[in-house]
Amino acid sequence: MRITTTRRTMIAGATALTIAPAARAQRPPDDVLNQTLIDAAKKEGRIAWYTADDLVLATKAAKTFEGKYGITVQLERSGAERI
Repeated sequence: MRITTTRRTMIAGATALTIAPAARAQRPPDDVLNQTLIDAAKKEGRIAWYTADDLVLATKAAKTFEGKYGITVQLERSGAERI
């Protein structure tokens, strides 16, 4: 069996290797979200979430967050180039 490597597969592989560690690095440690932080966010009253995600997906995620933490989410959805 012959495996051919194209420029497109090389770029896709390099991109995946570059993005995957960066995505993991952006996740805060589990102990960051503690009750003090949640109470401070409730005191503020709402959060703004700027996203380029699908509107239906973002709306469901915002409603789930509101239900879990009781903090209003102001959803701002725009194109990726503007976010």
